[in-house]
Amino acid sequence: MDDAATNPPEDDQLMSAPTTLDDAQLVNAIQDGNNELISVLADRYVQLVYNIVRKRAPASDVEDLTQDILLAVVRSIHTFNQDSSLRTWIHAIINNKLRYYYRQRKVRSRISSFSSVDGGGDDETNAVDARVEGGDDPTEVVAQADENAIVLEALEELKEDYREVLYLRFTDELSFAEIAEHLKLSLDAVKSRYRRAVAAVRKKLRRLKKQ
Repeated sequence: MDDAATNPPEDDQLMSAPTTLDDAQLVNAIQDGNNELISVLADRYVQLVYNIVRKRAPASDVEDLTQDILLAVVRSIHTFNQDSSLRTWIHAIINNKLRYYYRQRKVRSRISSFSSVDGGGDDETNAVDARVEGGDDPTEVVAQADENAIVLEALEELKEDYREVLYLRFTDELSFAEIAEHLKLSLDAVKSRYRRAVAAVRKKLRRLKKQ
């Protein structure tokens, strides 16, 4: 048998053609100590992260959130056990970061809306004052942050295969046929899993909103 077919690629081979590595090979190489490939990982997923964050966070915070998420991916990659796809794992990090972001935003909005009556001059208070003058009630800002946090929490509680199909459908905007190809499932199986996932998240949302 050809040795090239049985032996893993050498480090110089990995570095000479990093973009040809699939996700599993890339993760294995990084976890084996090829930290130079971390930039390849970041470049491969920066657009995905940016596109998702852009749809789910205010424009003013998109770049900072994107950088924060990519940094979390890089810092955590050595703990990724590959029980799921890399894309699904990154989706989970995005979800966690956005949930934390909305919780922090809710707290800041509440504090600022109260402090603004004292005429404070800090940047956060001025931002709330500007929103009020523009007709954006701070209570509405808090309500929107609450809603976003609840949705993200509901998604986080789902089974991993349910989360994955919802992420692929709504954040990656894949068709059912594309999802089936990505997951290596039949079209009927994907549609069935999607229906169960939607029912599960609706049930969790009803419960969380009652709390």
